[in-house]
Amino acid sequence: MAQMKLKEIFKVQNVHKAFYTGGEVDWTSDGSEILCQCGSNIQILNVENGTISYTIGQELANDEEEDLILTFCLNNDDEKVVTVHKSGLFKEWNLKEKKIVKMWKSIHKGPVACLSLANDSMLLASGGSDSSVRVWDMAHHACTHNLIGIQGVVSVLVFHENSKGETQVFAAADDTTIKVWDLKSSEVVMTFPGHYSTVTGIGFHPGNKHFISCSRDKVIILWDLEEGKQLFTIPVYESLESLVMLPEKISIPGHERLKGGVYVAVAGEKGIISIWDALHKTKLFSQTQSKVVGSEDGCLAVTKLLFNSTKKLIAVVSADHNIILNELDTMSPAKQFVGFSDEILDIAYVGPKESHIAVATNSQDIKLYNASNMSCQLLQGHNDFVVTLSTSLANPCLLASGSKDKSIRLWLLMEGRSQCVAVGTRHTASVSSIVLSQLTTSFIVSASEDTTLKLWNLPKNFDLDAEEDLNTKFTVIAHEKDINSVCVSPNDKLIATGSLDKTAKIWSSADLSLVGVFKGHRRGVWKVCFSPVDQV
Repeated sequence: MAQMKLKEIFKVQNVHKAFYTGGEVDWTSDGSEILCQCGSNIQILNVENGTISYTIGQELANDEEEDLILTFCLNNDDEKVVTVHKSGLFKEWNLKEKKIVKMWKSIHKGPVACLSLANDSMLLASGGSDSSVRVWDMAHHACTHNLIGIQGVVSVLVFHENSKGETQVFAAADDTTIKVWDLKSSEVVMTFPGHYSTVTGIGFHPGNKHFISCSRDKVIILWDLEEGKQLFTIPVYESLESLVMLPEKISIPGHERLKGGVYVAVAGEKGIISIWDALHKTKLFSQTQSKVVGSEDGCLAVTKLLFNSTKKLIAVVSADHNIILNELDTMSPAKQFVGFSDEILDIAYVGPKESHIAVATNSQDIKLYNASNMSCQLLQGHNDFVVTLSTSLANPCLLASGSKDKSIRLWLLMEGRSQCVAVGTRHTASVSSIVLSQLTTSFIVSASEDTTLKLWNLPKNFDLDAEEDLNTKFTVIAHEKDINSVCVSPNDKLIATGSLDKTAKIWSSADLSLVGVFKGHRRGVWKVCFSPVDQV
């Protein structure tokens, strides 16, 4: 009999890599592309299909050290990008031609924290950690101004043209005071004290009469730009990380055709978008079903908000490196992108013809990718890291998940969207492995660090309006130590488990009675699996 030749080399068909690892994010004015900071590069994300259109940045040689990007800025015409690097180099890029135009050395005494380009792109402002703001002539790439008067690391930096047509620079640093410089005299012409923690955002009203600032001191402040004074301080009861100004006429959930106010969207540690009319000190909207998990210990949840007037979308950038696009009119998610997944713990195909890929990472959310374009949906429900996933040949639209929060969940994929339909909460320790029955979707088997093996009955029909509570049919103490792996035979009659106690065991799915014990491993058993073709 001729020996079967096995395939040993596989060609990569497609790769989905990290495109955002933290830092700055910007959006082109037409809404078609999002620029994401990723190490020593900027990845340009195509919003339509969720793929990386191209990359600008450093092409590393074998022995070359990576020169990380500290921050970057994009001009209003979407043609020019300026990056500043760990080495102290500034680089000007032509975005259309994807090449460097000019490089020059920073003269800040320390890292640069913020960059801002003027409306005509002829001036660049850089805010450092040396209590100074420097202004650069982009025609000659020379420093023309050294603006002093702030203390600490610059947190906010922006150019603004006042009602007289004069270009001014607004900045705030660790001293929590917003200061304004006139570029003709290089002197501070206005000072706006009022915040008591780091200022994280500044936005200007289109009428050029007011501007708004937000801070980690849990307030937003409306300022009179002409008279240089504080008008209102509005408590929001959460530490804020970003704000975006909204148009003078907007429609949002619960309010149609609003006008006559100063409208601003803010987000911070709660992970939700709130919309305020700062002129009338009124909260107009607060998100109830956010895709960003709020922080309970004062850590970051949302790092930045972006608004695109062309698409009428608000982008939320989360601390988990996710980018969620929300429609302004309905505040419902339009698209979701996962910039960085960290360690991948488990992966499974879901849907007819393997249309989707479910990924469990160091997160309490499951990432559900569309295999055709890698657009992503976040499945939320677990309260701790999801560590195990399983699907069934009998119904590929079902996905089971197990988490460190001691629970299992069952998800149903319908018309490209997935929702949780059932929950089981009988384990007393982290769920380490889970498997769905293969011949029929009649039961789930879960294993846990509490050394128990549980068999759960599944309902024949699911209520899409409520999460059903799953009940265990059988429970046994299966091993002496943590159970690492569980699987079901193709005919659903047998269950196999592997444990840190160096044994593998076979169980009957009819009543979880022990059928056999396999001994011989010198260390813990990490994986067990039945053959998909041989009869058992």
